[in-house]
Amino acid sequence: VAPNQILRLTKSISCLKKLNQDVLKLEYQPICSIYLQYPQHVRLPYPMVGIEKGVCQWAFDRGFLLGQKGIIGVVISGDGHHLGLTNKELAAAVHSDLQREFRFPDFEWQQVIREKKATIQCSPERQHISNVTELPNFYIAGDYTEIDYPATLEAAVISGTKCAQMILKNEKP
Repeated sequence: VAPNQILRLTKSISCLKKLNQDVLKLEYQPICSIYLQYPQHVRLPYPMVGIEKGVCQWAFDRGFLLGQKGIIGVVISGDGHHLGLTNKELAAAVHSDLQREFRFPDFEWQQVIREKKATIQCSPERQHISNVTELPNFYIAGDYTEIDYPATLEAAVISGTKCAQMILKNEKP
């Protein structure tokens, strides 16, 4: 479960008070996902491409990945000037980056999704949330429980694997 959803699920369980207090101390970062529909023949050179200059960070060819021909998805993580742009302005800025890098034609439609609490803010001072809770046999898995990694898919897999091992062994680390 995402950390910003834990309280909704556990607030009535008195022995999880410390977990809930620790979760309240977490800080979050936004992620913007922008989808642009281009003509069906438009493709990136690879399924996923990092873009260094401009507003874009990562671009995904959804035609290659999901069969959605001509749809390019772009992810922008964290704070930045892009948060002050309207959805239309943000889509135009993303298109400008893609056009500069790949000579794309004009796009046909756009979809912008802004997640204000998409991921925890990773810093050396961040609150550590353990997989183990005060409630016996109740474990927390998620990218935010791995203090040695940023909040990534890899951290979530490591966390999930740890919880699965603890459940199978029915023991605490």
